[in-house]
Amino acid sequence: MKLEKFEIEKVFQMDAAEMVAAREKAILIHHTRDIDAAGDEVEKVVRNVIKRKLPTSYYVGHGHIVDSQLNSSNELDIVIADNLSAPVLMNTANGTEYFIFESVYAIGEIKSTYYKSKNYIKDFIGVVSDLKFKNKLQRERVPTNYLGNGISLGGGLRLDRTPVWPYMNPLFSFMLFVNSGDFSIEDIQEIYKERKAIELPNIICFLDKGLIVNFRSNVEESKSINLGTIDLIPEFNDNALKNEWHLINISNSDENVIGSNFSFLYLAIINHLKSSLLKETNMLPYLSNIFQSNIVDGKFKKVA
Repeated sequence: MKLEKFEIEKVFQMDAAEMVAAREKAILIHHTRDIDAAGDEVEKVVRNVIKRKLPTSYYVGHGHIVDSQLNSSNELDIVIADNLSAPVLMNTANGTEYFIFESVYAIGEIKSTYYKSKNYIKDFIGVVSDLKFKNKLQRERVPTNYLGNGISLGGGLRLDRTPVWPYMNPLFSFMLFVNSGDFSIEDIQEIYKERKAIELPNIICFLDKGLIVNFRSNVEESKSINLGTIDLIPEFNDNALKNEWHLINISNSDENVIGSNFSFLYLAIINHLKSSLLKETNMLPYLSNIFQSNIVDGKFKKVA
């Protein structure tokens, strides 16, 4: 008996269609009177889709990242963190969460529609730059000899890992636009030339248009593109000057374009999660800042 082929392409097509439907519903309800409210509805759906496609060891939420000095990031539309540690410091009444930086794998920006006038990409580049390049929030880099569960290899020993990274917990960043709106590649050419690779989103996905990714310029347009060709962490590439940013469309037809683009974004995210390694969350530095502050303020009385 011939086995039926599981049509995984249709699964991702339905996932992406769910996001498109959320956008259309939000527009129907809010029209153009409340872009933020419409965007919130789309964000929820995108987070839910990504959450259900990831293993339960990963936590998907939204909010702010906090480091051990209690510095806080801008609000982020999506945060992917380690669900096996204690990723969330606090939940607010409106669902906004505060994440421990050490537990965070990836951050993202979700937009219903691209509007050139809104400078969405430029603004998110600023957020990424603050976290990864300017280091306004601090976290310890996980060394390449770290095995997990507090165990490291001795001096002179290292794991033969692929990909080869200088440290194991780089922060991954991405953007997802459900609709490309009035996007033109000329909108971002200047800022992509000016900024360092570490400041730029690792991948940008326009569901209906394609993906902005970094790969070797000697790859011909006619050849296939896969994760072995695309450089998802270009800041680790010593030959980054030989790489270029491209807008690519990996779909074979107009019928499955949104599913194809979303599937590649998902593949990029899951590839990073599987390649990364975080250290166990340590709450002591966070709490120590509270205790030290209280003592400095003199909030104590002698007992004996």
